[in-house]
Amino acid sequence: MESNPQRRAIFDNLAKVEDEHVERWRSLFREHGGEVPSHSPSVRSRLLAGVAHLLGSGAVLPLIIAEESREVGSCLRLARGATDKATHDTAVAIATESAEHAQHLSASIGRVGEPWHGLAAGGLPAKRGLRVQ
Repeated sequence: MESNPQRRAIFDNLAKVEDEHVERWRSLFREHGGEVPSHSPSVRSRLLAGVAHLLGSGAVLPLIIAEESREVGSCLRLARGATDKATHDTAVAIATESAEHAQHLSASIGRVGEPWHGLAAGGLPAKRGLRVQ
């Protein structure tokens, strides 16, 4: 259990939104005739959870922030290459939310700036959406 109330609120929201991301991708796959296999947390995710439990969330937050930042780049690239509006819109929405997650998590450990800006896919102005072509 996270003892820092600010981080706890961020983590609760992050978990909720990540579940929503899964449902968005499932819906998109189904729209395109695909089947989504069942899934469970990866070994990496389980290890991070274990380390956080033992050492506190501060021990894994830099890794989680990096993952959220990579997700921004991946979604932006997907949006740019999308051939249909639903895929484009889903990728842009998830990139926006991932950027917000990375920003909130970074702020919770005292970092300033936008952590996703080092990505080749480009940055994302928070709350203003993306300019993806």
